[in-house]
Amino acid sequence: MAGIDTLAVPPGADVWYSDDFRNVLEDHMTLLRSNVGQYVRVEEFDLIKYQFDLYGLYRQYQVAEEHLWPTMRLNGLSDPTSVPQDLQGFYTPNIQLLSQILNHYNTGNRTNR
Repeated sequence: MAGIDTLAVPPGADVWYSDDFRNVLEDHMTLLRSNVGQYVRVEEFDLIKYQFDLYGLYRQYQVAEEHLWPTMRLNGLSDPTSVPQDLQGFYTPNIQLLSQILNHYNTGNRTNR
């Protein structure tokens, strides 16, 4: 039987959860929306199963933990406890673009200290 620590999903770097970095992502949302990753179709069963857990739905479709919030915002959603009943699919962020934004953010923070 696996221990709880082996079942835990690594959350990614803390920066993904900071208000400052999320504000930067919001500032870049037009760019992110014009350069999306892929479109993922959602099964109707999953809409029912995850009707109050948007992040759980995204995890079901292999969205990385640190990309849950950016994926939600990319798709114009703002409540991780609600899944639109008419949702047919969602776009994933362009991972390379997210990495570039993160690298610029980290570089700016190092030079501003």
